[in-house]
Amino acid sequence: MIVKSTGNVELLDESDSVKEKYVNEAKNFSDEQIARLMKVLFEAESRFKYSSNQKILFESILAELCRLNSEVVDLSVILSEMEAVKKKA
Repeated sequence: MIVKSTGNVELLDESDSVKEKYVNEAKNFSDEQIARLMKVLFEAESRFKYSSNQKILFESILAELCRLNSEVVDLSVILSEMEAVKKKA
């Protein structure tokens, strides 16, 4: 999130090789995707405190994070598909 939002990898207190990995991974996500992922993580934090089985909770949160951005479709794609259908009709 820091690398994506600021573009400044030097804000990270990591080795150069780790910083390079962050830069490369940041290219794979939009700001909106990172915000959605962070929201899930923040909401999960409170669930951990009261969970009787944190291992299962952790696994379910990982599964949710993995599918979260794949379920979101860019609105411009939906609009262009609707326009195409409208033109055919």
